[in-house]
Amino acid sequence: MPTKPLPQEILDHIVDYVAHDTPESLQNVASTSRRFLERSRRYLFRNIYFAEPLRMAPVTWKILHRNPSMFKYGRRMIIRPDLPAFRVTDAVVQDALSHSRS
Repeated sequence: MPTKPLPQEILDHIVDYVAHDTPESLQNVASTSRRFLERSRRYLFRNIYFAEPLRMAPVTWKILHRNPSMFKYGRRMIIRPDLPAFRVTDAVVQDALSHSRS
């Protein structure tokens, strides 16, 4: 007899729990099933940094650059122009904002 899938609400609670662990744990959960993916992205792309990577891995920035729709998950945009390697133009920030939710 086939088993019934778990309700999405339970899977969302699992993601919410794992989100308080490490980003790597959350990435692992997100990669196991599409049913975990949407909720995981809300946590993985919550903070968007325009500076040397503080907590965002370079691979995350590549994902955002290749798939701008991911900016919609952003809730905070941190811009650190005081760092020596900071080289971002207004056009880049405007592009990021245009893809985010209003």
